[in-house]
Amino acid sequence: MRLEFISTSRETLMAIEGLNDLKAPENVKQGLETFCTEVQTALGEDLVSIILYGSIVKGEFSKLHSDVNLMVVVTDAHVDTLTKIGLPFRTGRREWRLAVMLLTENDLQRSTDVFPAKFMTIQKDYKLLVGKDVLTDLEIADAHVRLRCEQEIKNHLLRLRQAYLQRGFKPELIEGILTQGITGFMHSLATLLTLKTGDAPTNQREIVAAAAKEFDLDDQTLKDVLDLKAGTLKKDAAGLRELFGFFLTTVQTVAEIVDKHEEN
Repeated sequence: MRLEFISTSRETLMAIEGLNDLKAPENVKQGLETFCTEVQTALGEDLVSIILYGSIVKGEFSKLHSDVNLMVVVTDAHVDTLTKIGLPFRTGRREWRLAVMLLTENDLQRSTDVFPAKFMTIQKDYKLLVGKDVLTDLEIADAHVRLRCEQEIKNHLLRLRQAYLQRGFKPELIEGILTQGITGFMHSLATLLTLKTGDAPTNQREIVAAAAKEFDLDDQTLKDVLDLKAGTLKKDAAGLRELFGFFLTTVQTVAEIVDKHEEN
């Protein structure tokens, strides 16, 4: 049975901004507009803001692989709130890969210590679609970011080793390990660049170039893994094992760099 929303005219809703200049498929733009309108109608004054972030804002959106990431900030996140926006969320998830992070302003303010890198990444590139900008003045401590960055990079390293032990006997599985692992590693590398220099590019190729220059990394390895994911590079079994070894060494090097950053 379709959820009945609170009756609210379109004119009384908060303006939905930033969709016209968004580089995204039309069905995604239309889906975002519909979702924002329905959530505003359902929640009324309990809605604080709707914020778009992730690959779609950075200009790296892929129809096949990318989610459409929204932060929905509400006055409370009790079960009634979840029920009210459940239908538009499920529709968006099914039709255009919607992913929602729902939280209160209090959640946001009190979680920068445990999710510092995530919020710093979002804070760098986002579009406010509806309501109040809760990110501009959000304070994130460098010490929290560094610790989280170290944890993420060392997790990358441990997962790579474990994945190779489990799946390294098949070349096609090695390729999957590399292509699945590169995106998260790029996020961590961008975080480390921001800690070191105060800024970082958002484009993955530019992150590679900046990291190679700043940390003396093997940029060809990272370029090859990105090309592998994009489907513009093919390697045989021996080539994939060699590339995996180079990538593993690169991640190990970055883990050592982030350790040393603590001492600076």
